[in-house]
Amino acid sequence: STLQDVVAFGDAKTLVAHCEAEEITRNGNVANNVYAALILGHLLLGEQAKVQLVWKRIPPLQATGEIQILLDVTRRLLAHQPAVGLLTAQQFEPLLQPLIPTLIEKLKHDTMRRFERAFTTVKPDYLAPFLDMQPQAATEFACGAGWTVDAAEGLLIPPKARARKETVPRSQISSLITILSQLEK
Repeated sequence: STLQDVVAFGDAKTLVAHCEAEEITRNGNVANNVYAALILGHLLLGEQAKVQLVWKRIPPLQATGEIQILLDVTRRLLAHQPAVGLLTAQQFEPLLQPLIPTLIEKLKHDTMRRFERAFTTVKPDYLAPFLDMQPQAATEFACGAGWTVDAAEGLLIPPKARARKETVPRSQISSLITILSQLEK
């Protein structure tokens, strides 16, 4: 099967396996689109660390264009910086273009999960650049992912933060304080 067939199939694991086989059989004489597809496959699988290993195997003169953009996306992801905008601003070659919207949506949903774990509230202005959206669109996207809006404060509240707001009865608190004081002795 050709790289075009594998991309059309749309499975990231198959894409990575095909590109790695191409790299091995061509003994270092690999086309840029194979490296770009390999990096794209790893990003679709959420394997940013493996992208760094691929980057070390790419000859310096080949790390241009789409490869450089995908490497920049990886660096930003690893540094917890906005990365989606790099993908939306670039027109990729027709071979890889069908996978870009899938990667963008994956990165947006990964961002929402990461923010949900890290924050109890988020300003839409802070979230928006990570999704490559305007604050209002980011608010709508977050609400579609189960978040709520605190209209009084203008903050987004992730679903898990609402669950964390459950109160503990005073009787349990006094029991915990008693146990902790005994442990400290």
